[in-house]
Amino acid sequence: MVSIKKHKHRIVFYLLLNLAIAAMITFSSYVRLPLYAPKDYVYYGIHFLILQFTVAGFAYILTLNKWLFRVVFPVLFFLYALFAFGVYSMGIAPTDAIIKATMETKPDIVADLISGPVVVYVLLILLVIAGLEWYYHKHRLYEKQPWFVFAWILAALLLFNLTEAYRPNTLISRMPYNLTWGVYNYFQKPEVHIDNITEHIIPGMEDDLRIILVLGESLRADHLHLNGYSRPTTPHLDTMPNLISLKTVYTPLTYTGISLPQILTNQSINDRQIHPPLYSIYTVASRAGLKSVWIGNQTPEKSYAIFIDENTRKVLIDSMRDSYSFMKKKDEELLPVFRDFYRKKDYRLITLHMIGSHWWYENRYPPAFRRFKPVIKSKFIPSNTPGEMINSYDNTVLYFDYFLTKLIRDISPGDNTLVVFLSDHGENLGEDGLWLHARHGKAATHPAALIWFTSKFAEKHPAWVERMRSHAKDSLTTDFLYPTVLDLIRPQGFVYDTTASIIR
Repeated sequence: MVSIKKHKHRIVFYLLLNLAIAAMITFSSYVRLPLYAPKDYVYYGIHFLILQFTVAGFAYILTLNKWLFRVVFPVLFFLYALFAFGVYSMGIAPTDAIIKATMETKPDIVADLISGPVVVYVLLILLVIAGLEWYYHKHRLYEKQPWFVFAWILAALLLFNLTEAYRPNTLISRMPYNLTWGVYNYFQKPEVHIDNITEHIIPGMEDDLRIILVLGESLRADHLHLNGYSRPTTPHLDTMPNLISLKTVYTPLTYTGISLPQILTNQSINDRQIHPPLYSIYTVASRAGLKSVWIGNQTPEKSYAIFIDENTRKVLIDSMRDSYSFMKKKDEELLPVFRDFYRKKDYRLITLHMIGSHWWYENRYPPAFRRFKPVIKSKFIPSNTPGEMINSYDNTVLYFDYFLTKLIRDISPGDNTLVVFLSDHGENLGEDGLWLHARHGKAATHPAALIWFTSKFAEKHPAWVERMRSHAKDSLTTDFLYPTVLDLIRPQGFVYDTTASIIR
């Protein structure tokens, strides 16, 4: 009791500090979680307490010195709380793209974002900071730090490292760590290096040939009805003429950050290490003088952002929200942008990057596509039955069928156009007790791959069409994409490995 009385002001201060951090920063990562059963709330309640415990430990470091708390704490708390307002109000996650937008946005654009609620929140942040500073300095809490402060700091550091080691991104993907990580990544150099092509390249492709790449997300081949799946998940593609499904494509790279850099470059799935020379599809296209555009519904990760930047143009339709946002735009919103660029005949290579079938499935399609029921009701996977998980996933496949069909119907049969769809990887749906991807499950290693071509393309290239059809049941890997696209471009004067191409 004597000890409690002795440290009464310090205990009150740390309670207030934790409440301020929890309410204005850390809880923002949990407010939109779709939860259902009591155990969901228990699970994420524990998750939140672990996060808060570790954040408090880092915050306590700033209380060890009066100047740290007087100068550094107000700045950090203000910035973190301000970004958290964006998470609370708009579901915006502090990704690299958000940091880039913040660092590089013009003052007039910032002025447009200022509103009544923003002003009120900023004043509230300043009031909280002033209150904490006043209490801290009034009671001279920087003097004679008790043992339990150091114990908390050490425990927080240990818990943070153990949690991230056991399950990566458990804490780093939440506020305030994701903002810290985003700032760190913004200032880091790209992890990969694209080599310059010194050769003079002349594109051998016809003047009217258009190549459309559609990069899917988490779509597995065996959940397409056109591949023999029992459910009618592809009602439109089932009857689509000039469509070829590559049924057995393999990749061991089961998350976007490592799969796309391999798919878009000459790196093989058998070579996890990146060795020079490394060239992307867009390196060759650019050097050959072809105009290209990247239209994306995912915030680019640093591992492949460098490839995207090689395009002539880049359009991200929802760059402020990451793949885990519950307010992410639907893929259909890619199509108007696609139409605009397709009408411009000088854009010869157009890439669309979908959010596709990425978890959380219920956010990936409109209610009209909720055909398979019941669907998932909680982000906590154990609260959903296997049937509900598969139903929701299959509804995303149904929406993909609609999306790709709508894209194809925007292309005239009289155009000389080829559409290549390839998902970055598959998805685990309960096999061997595994769910989602980025885990070593067999189901996640078999992405869907489709080829569609216009009647004019078939007329001009019957041999190519025949070779693609002959590969429909072959065991392929995602290595096929790079040489196939280059074979279409036919870069004269540039040497590349054509072994995996499906038009040779």
